[in-house]
Amino acid sequence: MKLKYIFLLPLFLLALFPVHSKEYDESISLNAGITNITGGEYSFGLGMLPLGTSFEYERYVNMFPSLTHDAYFNTGITFSFLNEDFEDYEYDTGIPFWSLKKFEQDPEKLIYHGSGSDEYFKPSAAIDIYFEQGFGRNEKSLEDPYFIIRLGLNVHFTMAVEPLSLSRGDTTVPVFVDEYGNLRQQFTGDIMAFPWLQGDRKSLNSIIYTAMIFDFDHPIDSNTDEGLYGYITLEWGPYWLFNSLPGRYTTSDFYRVQGYLEEKMLLFSIKQDNGWNWVSMHFGHSNSVSYVGGDIVPDNRIPTDHLRGYVSDRIWITFTGPQFLTSDCYTYISLIMTNSCYFGTLVNSSSDMNAFEFKGDCSIVFHLRLFGFIRFEYVCRYVYMVGFEARNPGWEQGAALSFYISL
Repeated sequence: MKLKYIFLLPLFLLALFPVHSKEYDESISLNAGITNITGGEYSFGLGMLPLGTSFEYERYVNMFPSLTHDAYFNTGITFSFLNEDFEDYEYDTGIPFWSLKKFEQDPEKLIYHGSGSDEYFKPSAAIDIYFEQGFGRNEKSLEDPYFIIRLGLNVHFTMAVEPLSLSRGDTTVPVFVDEYGNLRQQFTGDIMAFPWLQGDRKSLNSIIYTAMIFDFDHPIDSNTDEGLYGYITLEWGPYWLFNSLPGRYTTSDFYRVQGYLEEKMLLFSIKQDNGWNWVSMHFGHSNSVSYVGGDIVPDNRIPTDHLRGYVSDRIWITFTGPQFLTSDCYTYISLIMTNSCYFGTLVNSSSDMNAFEFKGDCSIVFHLRLFGFIRFEYVCRYVYMVGFEARNPGWEQGAALSFYISL
């Protein structure tokens, strides 16, 4: 019942700003993505309903008449209904099994150590509210500012319940209780590696964040930009920000610093007679860096393999095809190579172990956009550095279908 008041918060905040706005600057958008259509009759929604949906409201407001750009408010609400796998980390220490020798591994310390499925059903919802103000005018893209300062609040709610297939008899052993219906031992006390699974397995955490964005980018054609873009963000989820309510366990007490820098260069562009794109190609390069600190990192901010640090280098070439029918109908193909390093101590762990992990892959992305409403993407990837995973280099593939409606 308490959750419903959280979703009323953005409407209350918007009412606090009785300033003049431009009618054409207001919009409401709905984005529904189908992430699973092959689950069969035992899956949620018979495998046919969108399993990831977001609603977004945005508004431009002229708060500072002396500035070139209006202030921007954005409120987004997302929902997801997916299954989640347990990871092989000791629940009481947070130590991963990949760091232990065989004789050191204790199956009783796995978060789930019974027979049957190790998946649980994970409904989640989040609301993200942010305000930003732009400064300066990009001379090559007059609609965009050079610098943006952003302030925001993110509230995330998630649950962990028995898999839906349990009631159909597809799963014979529950995840969170034993064969007699009693709560499994590891869920009765503190769970360091997975803090959102302790107690009633319902987690609500709040994060405040700020970002400084600089944008020296300018569009050339559909999906083709050139220039420089980057940002620095700081997230903070302290325990006192409704993350340690009376009678409840602490769900968040962390911070995260991120940086990103991207450079893009146009290689060639050929236009149609009406000004639409015929064919174009651009080269891109980016670097990312991230570090997570604090004692309790929530579910939605856990870094890869629980290591605190992250550095990544990415290069790509994108070939964009002709616009047809309308300006929102086109396709593109990207060739991408990504190399990443994960390092540092483990989050949500009593261990002071340090580790380094290297991952790398090459991928091909095919993207088709129809009227801006239907978007289809297919990804084929070859992973040549697998990090700690106990597998050989190999191929992966995936596809996504999404729909977008703007009112």
